[in-house]
Amino acid sequence: MILLDKINNNISEYIIMGCDYYVYTYLEIKHKTGIAYIELEKTKGWFCDCIEPNKDSDDEEENYKNKCNDYYEIFLKPSINPILIYDGKRFVKQHYNLKYSELIQQKIDYSEKYWRDTGTLVNMTDIQQIRKVEVREKT
Repeated sequence: MILLDKINNNISEYIIMGCDYYVYTYLEIKHKTGIAYIELEKTKGWFCDCIEPNKDSDDEEENYKNKCNDYYEIFLKPSINPILIYDGKRFVKQHYNLKYSELIQQKIDYSEKYWRDTGTLVNMTDIQQIRKVEVREKT
């Protein structure tokens, strides 16, 4: 029975409703040869269909599309401004060091490449700046 529950839990992770956009939270690590990323979180987002609830999209279709696109841009704007974590010499706050230094060291030790990475992060002394950033991408 335990095995069946485990299988059902694993399957339910893959059989999940689609979404309109993804919200990614990264550590963006600027270093001597490029930029490296560590994905911290990925969540799904949905647009609200409440622009003009009593309006049919076939009426003035071009105007409706423009309103929708303007409305959707609001959802695709990041909800946080980039947060400076490391300024090239030290972590800005001690708890940033405790929270992120192990993740960064793993990235260096295992040479993990993320699809957005440019250049190669070799060691901590190569790091010029680290920021926590949010990116929203329409699906």
